[in-house]
Amino acid sequence: MLDNGSFVVWFPKKLRYSKYGNEKMIFLIGVNHEVQYIKKGIDNTKFKLFLKTKIEETKADLIAEEMSGYALKKFGMTNSVPRAVAEELGIKHLYCDPDKNQRKELGILEEKDIIAKISGGKVLHPKDQERFIKIRNIMWNKREVFWYQKLMKFRFKKCIFVFGSDHVDNFLNLLDRHNLKPHLLIRKFSV
Repeated sequence: MLDNGSFVVWFPKKLRYSKYGNEKMIFLIGVNHEVQYIKKGIDNTKFKLFLKTKIEETKADLIAEEMSGYALKKFGMTNSVPRAVAEELGIKHLYCDPDKNQRKELGILEEKDIIAKISGGKVLHPKDQERFIKIRNIMWNKREVFWYQKLMKFRFKKCIFVFGSDHVDNFLNLLDRHNLKPHLLIRKFSV
């Protein structure tokens, strides 16, 4: 980590640029994750409508999202709003977040595991908050690189990527550094 709080990540040369060149366009939608969930008691009608409108406007041929089968099970879901919209509109869909095994391989800890590592238990002492945030940001950075790599391996021209709003600035910068010219459609869509 640099003194200014940012991170430097090394990318293997073969993943720096897509074989499709700058044809790829990525439109970003930051969200409160709750809008992604198809779950009883959550009204995500506005988000579905917003997503359909943005797909029409951008002519996206892919909806990708910070989600995985592992996360769906963890939160008691069988589908996500972006995937349901993709199915309804007949366009491609891609979950981009690493699953439990991929997280283990990449050394990505979940927040509860970071807390346990720092505190030895389930509760984080206020004096450890700064250390927690530094480690969490490293984990987030690893996940963001994973999303980027997964997207670059997938064939598309225009993608809408739905992800947690806490990642907006870092992911925008990551895509921009790789000449993808991302477009932020909304910083935080919430219920």
